[in-house]
Amino acid sequence: GLDGPFYGPIVEAVVMRSGSNLQKTPCVGAVEPEYAFKMARDYPAAGETVSAETLADAVDTVHIAIEVIGRALGHQDFANGIGVTMDFGGNVAFVVGPEVADWASQDLANAPVTALVDGEEVATGNGEPVMGDPINSLLWLAQSLAAEGKGLKAGEWVSTGTCTPPVPAKAGSTTTARFGDFGEVSVNFV
Repeated sequence: GLDGPFYGPIVEAVVMRSGSNLQKTPCVGAVEPEYAFKMARDYPAAGETVSAETLADAVDTVHIAIEVIGRALGHQDFANGIGVTMDFGGNVAFVVGPEVADWASQDLANAPVTALVDGEEVATGNGEPVMGDPINSLLWLAQSLAAEGKGLKAGEWVSTGTCTPPVPAKAGSTTTARFGDFGEVSVNFV
């Protein structure tokens, strides 16, 4: 029932490194391969205009990542859009993968992204479904926060939205997201 993008927090306690184990509960729904921006500084600074040019300067690094989606607060209903936005935006865990070297000169929109479960390809995509380019998602968030008198903080992660259709999480399996030449990131469901 939502008519546009939304945002929610990533809780520091659920940020993990690639290859980590995550308990598969009924509330853990699916995996989304995403790009993640780590902020170098608070943005926007006092008096700074929010724009693509000033935003790029505020980014420290870009990583390939996996967002594990579901219901963090224990409800198993995944269909209610408003309920999901109130439940940490559907974020259960955030898995950080390798850094994308020289990210500003890379074509994040068109780099191929493949999701695999136990080595078998199950979904493909790229960064184009993420508002045309993942950087546009970050810009949208910065503009939305600025409109509320808020901003992004140094050291914060911003995960930008899925590059493939969501991949259901399965107990006893490993889900891997392969981002072309940028590398792989994975999570083991136990």
